[in-house]
Amino acid sequence: MCYEGYNYRRREVGYHIAKALSPKNDVIIIENADEASKRADELDVLVIEGNGANAEILSNILQDTDLLVAVTGIDEVNIVACMTAKLITRGKPGWKETKTIARVSNPDYIDSPVTSRAQAGVDIMICPELSLASEVAEILSSPSAISAEMFADGKVRMTEYAISPESKLVGKQIQDLKLADCCIVSAIFRKHEIIIPHGNDLINANDHMVVVGKPEAMEGLGSTLGSKIPHKNRILLIGCGIVGFYLAKLIDKEENADLKIIEHSKKPAA
Repeated sequence: MCYEGYNYRRREVGYHIAKALSPKNDVIIIENADEASKRADELDVLVIEGNGANAEILSNILQDTDLLVAVTGIDEVNIVACMTAKLITRGKPGWKETKTIARVSNPDYIDSPVTSRAQAGVDIMICPELSLASEVAEILSSPSAISAEMFADGKVRMTEYAISPESKLVGKQIQDLKLADCCIVSAIFRKHEIIIPHGNDLINANDHMVVVGKPEAMEGLGSTLGSKIPHKNRILLIGCGIVGFYLAKLIDKEENADLKIIEHSKKPAA
């Protein structure tokens, strides 16, 4: 089940979730905006007009629903929809408890990209803005990194590094990296090939090397991979909306960062 509404960008999220799920799943969309409802009719889904946090509407469709995804433009509506779904299905004879996912942006409700608020009826709470900001911050923390992901509530980090032709590692073997025991080179992208590396494999110029490990063990890995880290990162952030706000907070924690923000409105930057 996918619930969407209120905000154009959020409706886009709900629409695309429904589009991705509908070929192999029975999807129900609850939507209170006429334009979005008409667009959803293009998909092979059931569209119900109304408020997705309405207990009466949910009671009529939740009995055989495995998953509720709340992605409206209002955090509180998403949370209430999940809480209501749990209260309706939890412990009801013959009903299975519906799993809930809520999209949330307000830092008052979430402090990590993906978390659980089971006590509030939300099995998975996701903040795409914080997820994007965290990925950008990870890349900024290592100049040679071109992408970064965090997994298992921040316990595992995966970072992709570009090996420049000038790197001191070109021509050396993977085992020469002498990584910490909790870090491993999981893949090398070389031109159009994906290589699962072994210790005696050579590192070539322009390789893209994917390293997985504990975040604390990967600190300074950019230097190990041949990058010269500047004494102080001078960062100019243009726009301080939700993503910019989260990114600014993450950058502000770094001792080697000099941050400046350009924002046309004082309100979003406050």
